[in-house]
Amino acid sequence: MINKTIKILEKYKFLLLLLFFSLHQLYYIPRVGVWWDEPYDQLGMKLTIGKLKYLIFGIETREYRADFSDHEFFGMFYQAQAYLFSKLGKLFYSFDLDLLNIESEIHFVYFFRHVYLHLYICLCLYIIYFLLKKLQSADFGFIYVLFLVLIPSINGYSLFDDKDIPFGLNLQIAFLCYFYFYKIYNSNERVPRSLVFLTGI
Repeated sequence: MINKTIKILEKYKFLLLLLFFSLHQLYYIPRVGVWWDEPYDQLGMKLTIGKLKYLIFGIETREYRADFSDHEFFGMFYQAQAYLFSKLGKLFYSFDLDLLNIESEIHFVYFFRHVYLHLYICLCLYIIYFLLKKLQSADFGFIYVLFLVLIPSINGYSLFDDKDIPFGLNLQIAFLCYFYFYKIYNSNERVPRSLVFLTGI
């Protein structure tokens, strides 16, 4: 029985790591505020959407401006996802949120941005683990991600920092993809198209 339990834990240890990390993060997410840049990130995405509506459909909304704003400069691919997910904040009046200590609709909007940030981080951590497993071993990938999430500046900023954390994780993934490319190229294996796409992103 004990050996069977150990084998199950060994098999699913990375998923358990993500589970405990998620429980920690989701407990603290409602308890953190909004950092300095976040309202400007939200505004920057509105301006970008205004430009896209004008370029694609010819619709000139109040968010449209022809010049380039200094709020539209950092990771708009991620910001678009977070912005769309934060639209769920309109459900504020549909729930009793006293347990989450959420007292306003705008707080609920940023709560959803932070929840999406966590989901995105978990996806990035899985990709990092997967690539390290291919490059080294599953144990190496697990230990790497474990130490990564135990760094206070990583798990702390992961509660709200939607610029530096996604950028840093994406950069790690890009480097690992290049190393994986190099490994496959040297072994004369065919490079998977999905890896080409992932590196391009």
